[in-house]
Amino acid sequence: MKDKKIFTILGILFAIITWSASYPVIKIGLKEMSPLVLATLRQIVIVPIFILLLFVKKREITSFSQYTWLMLVGAAVFSIVLPNIFQNIGMQYTTASASSIIQSSSPIFTIFLAIILLREKLTSNKILGTTVAFIGTILLITGGKFSLSGQIYGNLLILISAISYAVSGVIVKKTLLKVSPLILVAIETMLGFIILLLITISFEPINISNLSFRAWTVILLLSIFPNFLAILIWYKLLEITELSKLINLVYLMPIITIFISYYLIGEIVNIQTIILAIVVIVGVALTQREKDILPLPLNRFR
Repeated sequence: MKDKKIFTILGILFAIITWSASYPVIKIGLKEMSPLVLATLRQIVIVPIFILLLFVKKREITSFSQYTWLMLVGAAVFSIVLPNIFQNIGMQYTTASASSIIQSSSPIFTIFLAIILLREKLTSNKILGTTVAFIGTILLITGGKFSLSGQIYGNLLILISAISYAVSGVIVKKTLLKVSPLILVAIETMLGFIILLLITISFEPINISNLSFRAWTVILLLSIFPNFLAILIWYKLLEITELSKLINLVYLMPIITIFISYYLIGEIVNIQTIILAIVVIVGVALTQREKDILPLPLNRFR
């Protein structure tokens, strides 16, 4: 039991830190590549390995039911395709701050979807912790100057992206009852890459001949770590951990990203950022607390 808990903690930390570090790495990559091209190419490096894996596991894969394949397609669409499309297009019309605020709302949708569809328990800690973490995240990203005025079209697209991630969490949780994490990551990535590639080439050319060594390094890092290892570990943890508990830890990502960005691309961290980081951490800690701190009448939801 102790070893299992240690594995869970280390796995969560690896996934969160990896995804947090991907933001400044992506920013470096976007100096040479458009958002859609980068989103597509970061899938392509790992695809040959997945093709080999799926060939080895073809007997298992061909035994999947139509329902399982439908869930796999859903996982690809809501985990890879829609978030990439709507986030990238939305960012052309709205600000980065507004986009980050809306994206950070994804765990809230996930918690309620998990409660409704996965029958996970609703507790006062989840409600209070989610509220505190979300408020802290908003203040952290906006610097206390919250404003979503204008650029409504772009904001709506980013919201669709955030909801898509929330839906994908529920789909993945259900799919893991039928498919192993490794096979799920492989098929999800393959299907997502094919769909994303078709959409991308419909809007812009993909020219890889002019990419520098730095650009390919970015693509390789994004493909191996956040796209493969982090997702694989995350899915493995989903088999043994409540979805709502895992997804709340996404609130830690803006904090970690700020500090990693300081060292990679020179972004400055001030005292206000540190204080708000503490607020977010407190909120996340509340969602992980087993015993309710507020005796609210929530038993009817269980």
